[in-house]
Amino acid sequence: MCSFRPSKIIKSDLLKDQTVRSFDFSPLSADGGAFPAPAESDEFIPLQILDCTQPVAVVPPLSEQEVDTPEDEPADLPAIAGISEDELQLQLQDAFNRGLEEGRRQAERGLSNVFKALRDGITGLTDLRDKVMRESEADLLALSIMVARKIIQREITLDQQILAGVITTALDAVTDLDRVTIRLNPEDYALVNSDRERFITGIGRDNQVTLTPDEQIMRGGCMVDTPTGTIDARIETQLEEIFHRFMEERGTPIDFISGVGEGGGNDADR
Repeated sequence: MCSFRPSKIIKSDLLKDQTVRSFDFSPLSADGGAFPAPAESDEFIPLQILDCTQPVAVVPPLSEQEVDTPEDEPADLPAIAGISEDELQLQLQDAFNRGLEEGRRQAERGLSNVFKALRDGITGLTDLRDKVMRESEADLLALSIMVARKIIQREITLDQQILAGVITTALDAVTDLDRVTIRLNPEDYALVNSDRERFITGIGRDNQVTLTPDEQIMRGGCMVDTPTGTIDARIETQLEEIFHRFMEERGTPIDFISGVGEGGGNDADR
């Protein structure tokens, strides 16, 4: 217990001419307020002392959570009432379906452009193929004719009866056997002239048939001159006729193709 016991009482008659000054003890105030200023008086003013018998309130220190959390931050709001698990699953499935459908539409839009480009490419290739076929068809047929001519020449060399058949077929078309001239390749001329009976047998009056060599005629063929016209029985002429018929059937008539036979190609005059 704290108390103040003055040892002396100062009386006013002892002061006489001395002056007593007042003091300000405001820091000693418990409530932080200043002591009231003493009035100018000659009377004694007792000093106000803090009563130590009264308990002092102790403020506990703040915790780390209270220090970190602002005082004006609102407290956590109560949780909003949620939906049921079935409704949540329905919403998730619906969102998934919508995303899947949107992805499918985007993929279809992208693939449609790819398919269009592929269709255009295939159409272009088909048109190009048809164009190449049309442009190269004549060349392919001409090449086939040339190959056939080479094969026939080889067969004529191996089989002399082919030449005999060509001469017989040409003479069958002659109605007037008077003054008939048969033009042959020089090699075929030597062969036929050495064996006239074998190659010109059965035509009758074979003594009126004249044989003559002609270097412009390919082996295996002949040309028969009569007073009424000329029969062209050359191998190359027959091949050209086959070629023309093929091209006419394809809708591309060609009047003349050069280079098919070694002797060229002339129309047959009858």
